Amino acid sequence: MVCLDYCMGVSLLGVIFLFYWGILTATGSELMYLQPKNKGDGAISLFFAAFVYALIFGICYYFKYYAKEGNDDVSRYIQRAQIKQQKQEGTELKDLNS
Repeated sequence: MVCLDYCMGVSLLGVIFLFYWGILTATGSELMYLQPKNKGDGAISLFFAAFVYALIFGICYYFKYYAKEGNDDVSRYIQRAQIKQQKQEGTELKDLNS
């Protein structure tokens, strides 16, 4: 779960900074130096990148807090595999005793 925490943190910072830089670019602030003809495209690109980071944050949040069923399926699969392996070992021992 540490990986999800890291991805959520980076995504949250990405959303904040990219959205802020998009606002600065869209308003024509002198803090963001771009050619005047590229400011509109730059703002759209920054807003789109912020949206992508927000999607990544949402996906990580979902998997961290709501997707618990997947872990149960994996643990059930491992238990079934262990039981199957124990049954196979039991039949091998019976064959050796015969």
